[in-house]
Amino acid sequence: MGLTKQYLRYVPDGVLNYLAAQRCNIATIQEQTNSKGDRRSRSHWIAFACGEIIHVWDIRRNEKVLQFTSVAEEVTCLAFMNNEKLLAAGYADGSIAVYNLFTEQLVFSQKGHKSSVNCIAFNSDGSLLASGSNDTETILWDVVGQTSLCRLKGHKSPITDCRFMLHHPYLLTSSKDSLLKVWDLQTYRCCSTLVGHKSEINKFILLNEDQRLVTGSADSEIRVYDLTFVDPKGEIDASTATTTPEENVIASALENESTDTNSSPVRWKMAGSIIRHGKDRIVGMAVDPTGGYLSFHGNDAWLECIKMNTDEKVKELLGRRVRKKRKKMKKELLTEDAAEDPLEEDEPLTASELLEFQFTKLPPHKCGGKIFSLVFLKKAASEPPTLLLNLGNSLRSVSIDVGDNLLKEASSVALPAHRFDIRTSAITSDGNTIITSCSEHLRIWNREAMQCVHTIPCDYAVSSALIPGDRFLVLGSKNGKLELFDIIEGVMHVSIQAHAGPVWGLCLYNDARKSIITGGEDKEVKFWDLDFGSPDSDRGMTLTCRKTVKMDDSVASVRLSPDQKLLAVALLDNTVKVMMADSLKFRHSLYGHALPVTCMDISWDSRFIVTGSADKNVKIWQLEFGDVAKSLFAHDDSVTSVLFIPRTHMFFSAGRDGKIKQWDADKHERITTFSGHHSEVWSLALTADGRTLVSTSHDRSIRLWQKTDEILVLDEERETVRKQSWC
Repeated sequence: MGLTKQYLRYVPDGVLNYLAAQRCNIATIQEQTNSKGDRRSRSHWIAFACGEIIHVWDIRRNEKVLQFTSVAEEVTCLAFMNNEKLLAAGYADGSIAVYNLFTEQLVFSQKGHKSSVNCIAFNSDGSLLASGSNDTETILWDVVGQTSLCRLKGHKSPITDCRFMLHHPYLLTSSKDSLLKVWDLQTYRCCSTLVGHKSEINKFILLNEDQRLVTGSADSEIRVYDLTFVDPKGEIDASTATTTPEENVIASALENESTDTNSSPVRWKMAGSIIRHGKDRIVGMAVDPTGGYLSFHGNDAWLECIKMNTDEKVKELLGRRVRKKRKKMKKELLTEDAAEDPLEEDEPLTASELLEFQFTKLPPHKCGGKIFSLVFLKKAASEPPTLLLNLGNSLRSVSIDVGDNLLKEASSVALPAHRFDIRTSAITSDGNTIITSCSEHLRIWNREAMQCVHTIPCDYAVSSALIPGDRFLVLGSKNGKLELFDIIEGVMHVSIQAHAGPVWGLCLYNDARKSIITGGEDKEVKFWDLDFGSPDSDRGMTLTCRKTVKMDDSVASVRLSPDQKLLAVALLDNTVKVMMADSLKFRHSLYGHALPVTCMDISWDSRFIVTGSADKNVKIWQLEFGDVAKSLFAHDDSVTSVLFIPRTHMFFSAGRDGKIKQWDADKHERITTFSGHHSEVWSLALTADGRTLVSTSHDRSIRLWQKTDEILVLDEERETVRKQSWC
């Protein structure tokens, strides 16, 4: 019996790029109660997610204080318990998890939904938790018993928001079916349904101790409802009455509106609507802890805010209106002298007119980028209300000027993160420095500290290569430029226009000549000489083109064999042209892919060349003669990157399906699959010893994978994959 080939397992070794995810909301602590022996103030703690990792951040100190990871899926929603003891999270696979901030441990985690969780909320005492999902169901969870209580069914479309009432045993849920339902927490049944919206209800807020409801939908209208509650005897709860004998004008306005005559314990009354500045759907809505301001935003960069006037302020505004109207009538001689009591003879206001006095719209404020979520921060009574906005790669605070009724930017907490897709990556031979680039910046990361040490502006990067010596990096851009960076000093030395289109292919000679080969969309392959200059003269670094080769089609990738003999050029005609590196004489053509080759790599001994294509296949070729050894269906979407492990015939492949797979080119079989990214994987990079793998993705995360001494058994790995496919 022959010896079985052994493989060593790669395991996750950290995630870089602290980025507040666009899909997940920001949660903040609204109350402050420190446990015994704990002197840390949590009033300035917020929570945001990056993939499956939850970061608890102190915005006053601008530092991370806690980190939670228990479910290997993307976090979609977060909620703090009012006493700041617990943090709940919903995930993309339908799971929920509850974490204890005091012990910094997981309380419990269960999977109850069939699809992504969209919203999650605690009740006032934290004993109940509600989660709404894309599966149209809402689940009530017993936090103390760590189990589910019931499954609320009634909506026909995904749940968009859920909230508990503070002073009544009811749960409110909204959905894309344009309905808002009230669920009785004693009978677990729907006791009332709000109809009338023409489109989906995205967000809603409860105000005035559950007496007022504000909803936001897919149009530019904010709808306001007054709520009344009926006890089992059919009598209206006096504590929820919206009128008092002294408020004659307010009472007359409500009497003009039709009342709800159904037998529901919760009754709705349309109070009016407010027209927003934005025209698209509501994305986020929040109310400050004092209940004095309501803020919301759409799918753009505009932030809007409404001031909710007190009863005294409403009476003052009504008095001004009456006096102004009387003065106008006297001036036009349309009436005689005013009566003693102007309110008795004045025409009653409608609810919509009254709403204009109860709410004061502040001028909209345009932020520096698209707003993904917002939340009010807890402030002292002497401090102005402050909003915290998630703009992608930065957390920006906006304060409300109470005197002038204006929104003003207060400060910005910039996270050390890429805001856009990370398209290229590189790692030094010792594995201590990682270089990543996107459409606006090149960032240099220290692996040991897991922090960004340099940020350099750059063009839209689509290819990059680290020059031997681990000091200089050359980058090819979407605009056809070649840029040379010093990663130690953190500066750019050279930027030249190399091609008329994107530089999709870039590789280096592995000798002392410091030569660079590039291929672009302009159907040209160019050879460059890099001159580092002389310290004795003022002449700096230069890149000089010494040769240009015209190809038949646009170039997608270029690779030079490690023995420096053969050059492979992938074209958009689905083929790879192999030519002699010195004379550029055509050797042979690799054809067989149904769609263009997007990436390729050559093994260390120049024996194999692996090509990945948009047809989802990976092909293994004999480089010397050009015959295909094996064609593998590698990914469920286009293959974006392939990379050989140094000194082996094993290689990695990455695709738009978010998976990274390890293959054996000798046995033509898959070894294992890495799951971690939640979107397309764009690039891979390996250290010289092959022990550290770096991957970057459309989800803006940079993931590290470390080779261990654990032996990977293929049969066990395949059995695990089969079990996961059946779950």
